[in-house]
Amino acid sequence: MLLAAENSGVIAMEEVINATKKEFQKIGNVCSQSEFGKYYELICKD
Repeated sequence: MLLAAENSGVIAMEEVINATKKEFQKIGNVCSQSEFGKYYELICKD
């Protein structure tokens, strides 16, 4: 997220969701649709 802020000064929701996904993965949590709701499609892009 720091990189996103440095590059444009604006942090988009997609960047927040991707950062959250990475944190979930670090601690061994599965990213589920119930937790991400309407943003679940963003984490499925990779």
